[in-house]
Amino acid sequence: MELMWLGRCSRADIITSVCYLARLMNCHAEANWKHLLHVLRFLQGTADECMTLQCSSPASHTAKLVVTAYLDSDHAEDKVTCGSVTGSLVRLNGGTVMYSSRLQKTVAISTTDGELVALSETARDSELFQPLSA
Repeated sequence: MELMWLGRCSRADIITSVCYLARLMNCHAEANWKHLLHVLRFLQGTADECMTLQCSSPASHTAKLVVTAYLDSDHAEDKVTCGSVTGSLVRLNGGTVMYSSRLQKTVAISTTDGELVALSETARDSELFQPLSA
């Protein structure tokens, strides 16, 4: 559970792996154990890295805020449900303010379908920041 907390609160770089491992908690396989050890070694090697939200210049305090969103999706990679996984990242003036990795609720019939579902979910998440950029 601590890995999930760490991934949700401060480490966007591990959230996809942690969510994948969480879905397989009842499946005790050697490959899953190796995946967990890989995540732990990665965390140990990047312990000094952190996310920051900073102002690039004093003039940017009065400038319009810019919301940028990135997303990606796979197709039917979940071995149990055949569902696709959406990964998204929302930035406000270049600083990460929201990120997620989640299993899509519907089964995509193609890669394009999975990408469209990811686009819809990310657009919905990005709407939270629309009042800030107006």
